[in-house]
Amino acid sequence: MTDTQQEQGYPFRADLVDKAGVTEGSFSTVKEFQGDPRWIVKENDNVMDHEFMEWLGKYERDREKAGMPPKLSLERFKEEMKGADVMLKKFGGELYDFIPEHHFVYGANPEGRRKGFVVMKKVTGEDVIKMDKVPLELVPQLEKLIDLSIDFFDKTTEEETYLGFFPDLFPPSQEGSGGDFGNLMWGDVDGKRGLYLVDTYPLDPVESVPMLMVDLQEAMENFEMKKGVRFSDGFMEKVIDRVSRIKPHGI
Repeated sequence: MTDTQQEQGYPFRADLVDKAGVTEGSFSTVKEFQGDPRWIVKENDNVMDHEFMEWLGKYERDREKAGMPPKLSLERFKEEMKGADVMLKKFGGELYDFIPEHHFVYGANPEGRRKGFVVMKKVTGEDVIKMDKVPLELVPQLEKLIDLSIDFFDKTTEEETYLGFFPDLFPPSQEGSGGDFGNLMWGDVDGKRGLYLVDTYPLDPVESVPMLMVDLQEAMENFEMKKGVRFSDGFMEKVIDRVSRIKPHGI
């Protein structure tokens, strides 16, 4: 499978159905192919760029006058969704190894509405946020993921065009009460068992280092309390100290 820049119609031969048991997100609908368990498909109606936020402001002021949201053009899809993936690949290093193989497709659904699709290798396992307990071998992998995410944030602040970005590890969720790590799966991909980051968009622009420190502290404390495990000695303190030393560009 290769990345597809544009299709004239629905870009998949096999029918898609809503995937059961997923943690609902804010940006995409998760589907799967009938009869093919190897892949999941994230179907996106829009992206959170300036054009959409401008429309959203109008919609919140006056729904009747706002009109329809902007169409998801190929240019907007490439700039936002594929652009975030390019940034992860450029600055993420080993962080990118936590993300299952994925491809970007632009096309239309059966009703003709233009959409962006992320086709990702399916993780056969469990959504971490839904797990009452986690295996001990998950913890060092999560520690490495957190460290690599901080590295990613630090590197993005070095670019004059970037304020600094952090992977979306704290998404709003119907499953959690807030303050939990999300977008994480524990399971197998192509026979390799481990922890996987299953969302590449959106990346969180870090506008407040103290707030990022609060989010990380809360998520780590909740993880220990809810999952019945402990991070290694001094890990949480080290994480907070590392983040406190990063100075985002322009702040």
